[in-house]
Amino acid sequence: MGRQVIVYVSLLLLIVLMPYPGALSKQTIDLIDINWIRPVETVNGVLFPRLGLPAFVNPGSIFNVVLYAPDFKAGVDKIYITYMSLKLELSILGQSIVNNKLVLNVSVPIDAPQLLYDLVIVSGGNTVSEPNSVAIKSSWNYPLKILWYTDTHYDNRRSAIRQRDNFLRLIWRANFIHPDFVFITGDVLNTATERNYESFRRDIDEMLRVPLVLLPGNHDHHYKRDLFTFYVGLSNISLNIGPLHLIMVDTGPNGMNGWIKNDQLQWLTNDLKKYGDFEVKIIASHHPFSLLEESPESNKSGLEKILSSSDIDLVLHGHMHYLMVELNKTPIRITDPNAYEGGQPYSAFRILTITGPHQIEWRYNGKVDPYPLFKLNVEEYQLPSINSYGYYLKVENDMEIGVDGLIDISLPKKDIKYVEGIDKNKLNITKYNDFIRIQAPVHVESGAEKEIKLYLEEDKEPPQINYLDINEYGKFLLINISVSDRVSGVLNVDIKYSYDNVTWDEANVLRLSYNVFYTEVRKPDEGGVALIFKLYDVEGNSVTKYKNMSLVLGASTPLSGGGEEIQPFLTYIAAIIIILSGVSLLYLS
Repeated sequence: MGRQVIVYVSLLLLIVLMPYPGALSKQTIDLIDINWIRPVETVNGVLFPRLGLPAFVNPGSIFNVVLYAPDFKAGVDKIYITYMSLKLELSILGQSIVNNKLVLNVSVPIDAPQLLYDLVIVSGGNTVSEPNSVAIKSSWNYPLKILWYTDTHYDNRRSAIRQRDNFLRLIWRANFIHPDFVFITGDVLNTATERNYESFRRDIDEMLRVPLVLLPGNHDHHYKRDLFTFYVGLSNISLNIGPLHLIMVDTGPNGMNGWIKNDQLQWLTNDLKKYGDFEVKIIASHHPFSLLEESPESNKSGLEKILSSSDIDLVLHGHMHYLMVELNKTPIRITDPNAYEGGQPYSAFRILTITGPHQIEWRYNGKVDPYPLFKLNVEEYQLPSINSYGYYLKVENDMEIGVDGLIDISLPKKDIKYVEGIDKNKLNITKYNDFIRIQAPVHVESGAEKEIKLYLEEDKEPPQINYLDINEYGKFLLINISVSDRVSGVLNVDIKYSYDNVTWDEANVLRLSYNVFYTEVRKPDEGGVALIFKLYDVEGNSVTKYKNMSLVLGASTPLSGGGEEIQPFLTYIAAIIIILSGVSLLYLS
C-alpha cells in the first residue's frame, strides 16, 4: 500500500509540474541543423547566430551558438548578449568541437527583456561581437509577420551610391512596419566587394531595429571568396522561427538562370524529412525555380519532384525585377519586383502574415500584386540612441489600404516633455538603468499622412557638423559630411558651390544614413571652390557654414556673414591642397 501511494504521488507531481517552465530540465531549441553549417572563416569567427541569420529565442531558452573552432583555440570564457548599456550573461551549459565547429550550448536568462541583441564572446582575452543576432521575444507563435524585400542592391561605391540612399529608406520602412523579421531573397548587394559588405554591416548594425534574414543572390557572390558567408550569413541552410520552417536555397552566381545541384537536392530532401512536422514551411531562392538551368550538373526535374511531393506552403523568389505569380504551381510561387526604382509593374515589397498552420496571408488588398514601394514613404531623422533626446516619425500612405506600424525606440532615461501626433497615454514606457524603451502602435489610413514627435527636451539648437571628408576622384571632389542634432534630428543638408564667389550652384545631396550626407562637385581647372553648407533640423532650427577653399593658393576663409567655423576642415583641406597643388595650407580662419 505504501509503495502504491508513493507511485501515485510521484505521478501526480509529474502531471502538475509538467506545464511549468523549469519544473523539468529544458531541451535545446532546434533552431538550425548544425550538421549543415560549413566550418569556414568568418569576419569574427561566429557561424551562428549571425546578423543575417539570427537566433529567434524566448527568455529562459536554451540554444546552440556555433563558432569556427580554429579562431577560438583558447575556448570561450564568457558569452553575453548586449543592447545599449544592457549586458546579460548567457550560461554556458556545455562545449563541444565537431568538424572544426565549436558548439556552445547556452541558456538565456529567464528575465531577459524582449529585445534585439548583439552577441558578445570573450575568448582568451579577446572579445568579438556579432550585431543584431539574438532576437528575444516571449512568444514566436501566431500571428508571425514577415516584411519581404528582394533585390535591394545595396551599394556604397561612387558609381551606384544612390542605392545606399534607397536602402536607408527600406530600413525606415522596416523600422516602422516592425515585422517579426525582414527577409531579403537575394541580390542584397549590388556588387560583392569587401567594402560594400563592411559598409552594409555597419548600416544594419547602426540603423535597423528588427531582425534580418538574408539569402544570397547572384550579385552577392564574389568570384574568388565567399564574402556572403564571411560577413553576413550562411547559404543553403534552413532556420526555425516559432512554427515556421524557412528553407533558403542558394541558386548560385550564374547571372541569368541559376542552378540547383544534386548535393543541394540531397540536403533539401534530408531537411524536409527532419523538419517535416513544422506547421508552416516556406522555401525561398533568388532565381525562380521554373527558370533554373536543366543540365547534368543542375537537377531541375529532381527539385520539381521534391516540391510536388512535399507540403511546402509557399515559394518565394526574386531576381527577375518583375512580378510573376505562379498560381498553377504546387506550391504557389511568387517572384516579386525589386525594391528600388525600375521594378515592373512597379517597385515593391510584401507583407506576409502567418496566421495559423498552413495559413499565410500574402496578397495586397485582396490581389496577387505586391505592396507598392514608393506609395508608403517613411522618414525618421533622428537615430534613437543613448545620445538622442528626441524622435521624429513621418509616414505618408498613398496605398489602397491602411498600414499598421509600431514605434519601438530607446532614448536616454528622462521624462518625455513633448508629444505630438499620438496619445501620450498609449505610450508603453519601460525603464532600464540609463535608458527608456518607448513602444506605441501606429495606424495610418489610406491616403493619410501622420507625423509623430517625442521629445525629452525642447529643441532650441540647430544641427552641427561632426566632420567633413573631402576626397579627390578624377575630375571631382567627393564630399561626405557627418552631422547631428540633439533632439528632433537633421531634416536636410543643402550644399551650394561656386568657383567665383558670385555664381552659386546647388549640389545634388544624397542621404546615406541618419547623419551622413554625400555629394560631389567638379574640381576646378584652376583656382578654388567656395562651399556653403546649410543644415536644418525638423523644428526649423538652421545654421549656415561658409568655406572658401583656395586649392592653389592654400587660403581658406569664411565668407562675410558666415556661420561658425568648421574645425575639421583643416585636415581635409590640407590633404586636398597637397594632392592638387603640392602647396601646404597657409591659413585657415
